[in-house]
Amino acid sequence: MQCMARHGGEWSHQAPRRCARRPQTATQQFHAKLEAVGFGALIPFFFVSTGMSLDVRSFVTSPETLARVPVFLAALLIVRGLPAH
Repeated sequence: MQCMARHGGEWSHQAPRRCARRPQTATQQFHAKLEAVGFGALIPFFFVSTGMSLDVRSFVTSPETLARVPVFLAALLIVRGLPAH
């Protein structure tokens, strides 16, 4: 990172000047606000509504379906965990 650059073994005294944020344009400000609304309201609403429509009873009524749950959880952990290494 440019802001973390060292100069001569010590942190550069010019780092705050180099790392100062540039003023945002109106479009960039609009995108930032739109992103905040999306992550703050719309995405949580999606997860809550999806969770409300999940039929948990269907998982426990069939032994075959109940046996698949750990398989899918293991697959999820493998798919999400392998790229981290």
